[in-house]
Amino acid sequence: MRPAPLVVCVLTLVIAAWVVVRVGGGLSGDSVSDPVVDTTPPDEATGPLPSADFDSRSHDFGEMYLGDSGSHVFEVTNTGEGSLELKVGGSTCSCTIGDLEDLILPPGSSTQATLNWTIKTPNPHFEHSAQITTNDPQNRTVNLVVHGRVTSGLFVMPEGEWDFGNIPYDRVSAAEGVVLSDVKEDLEVTSFESSSPQMTAEFTKLSLAELVEVETQQIPHLTPSREEMKEGPLQEPRHLKAGYKVRLTMPQDANRGRFQGTLTVHTNLQTHPTLDVVFTGMRLGPLQFFPLPGTRYFSDHMLIGGGQFDAAKGKTAELLMLVQGIDQELVVSEITTDPSWIKVSVTAASTANDNSRSRRYRLSIEVPPGLPSVQRGRDNPVVIQMKTNHPNFEDLSLEYAFTSY
Repeated sequence: MRPAPLVVCVLTLVIAAWVVVRVGGGLSGDSVSDPVVDTTPPDEATGPLPSADFDSRSHDFGEMYLGDSGSHVFEVTNTGEGSLELKVGGSTCSCTIGDLEDLILPPGSSTQATLNWTIKTPNPHFEHSAQITTNDPQNRTVNLVVHGRVTSGLFVMPEGEWDFGNIPYDRVSAAEGVVLSDVKEDLEVTSFESSSPQMTAEFTKLSLAELVEVETQQIPHLTPSREEMKEGPLQEPRHLKAGYKVRLTMPQDANRGRFQGTLTVHTNLQTHPTLDVVFTGMRLGPLQFFPLPGTRYFSDHMLIGGGQFDAAKGKTAELLMLVQGIDQELVVSEITTDPSWIKVSVTAASTANDNSRSRRYRLSIEVPPGLPSVQRGRDNPVVIQMKTNHPNFEDLSLEYAFTSY
């Protein structure tokens, strides 16, 4: 194509576009001007320039224990000829520069950027960073990073309470877990004590294979990634150093009802050598309770629920009490309540053979009519204490919650 027709075509398009704009402007009543595009290049820095020189931008802090706090200082020097402006930007921890949040540093001067952090998650590694913005053309944004390895020193699995569950009155029960260390291969349990004298504890050292199983199956933050699993099964643990299997045993004649205690374990670790294991459970006992209509029973807390009722009418909550492990009639020799205006009685619900191992009784809890309105919830229940002739259950403690209006 020859040049001349191309020029004509382009000019025609330009004229057509101009006509459309003008006509459109006439129709709308507003004039339309072409947008102004600033094509001027940005001003380049002039005059003496600063230069931000950091002694380092990354620091390996090494090992830190879960819950501990760390601090590291980075030093920055203005090696340029102009004043250096510093400011803290985004960060994953606490960061300060000198004594001020924003700082202007003269040429040749130095200051410190301090990072402070606390290890709050049990991930194997930690990393915290802070952004420092400057007016140095070569270092507009500088990332300062600290990283390291998180160690728990001594910890247990399962986390939280070790639950014995509901224990039948005539059985021995056990709860199991593991005590682990990620810092010491020659971990030793030197001693232990329990807040419950009746409970015993047995410690058995874990083999390498058992440590691998615990690490890969029981500890979520140590579970291998898909890439790591492609490398094949582990022959030895990558994070755990040593551990013990722990078996807690509650004897048959232990106290009845809900119980909770602490096992304190002492080891040969220099840092954090001691840990507490909280255990809990429910010894059902030879007395079991079955609520009758209008009454609720929460066996985990041995709590009886009477619901809501009219204070003017009062209410009697009733439960069927099944008694085992006694060769004679159950005798309740003493009943005390707090508050004392609650009335409690135990009566035979059926005639049982003297040789029977199972007997039935009716437990009645009466709130007399005509008393003022009152609310006794789980935080402030009525406490009922009873003494019996049962050979293995001399004391019985129950709680009663209700609301009268």
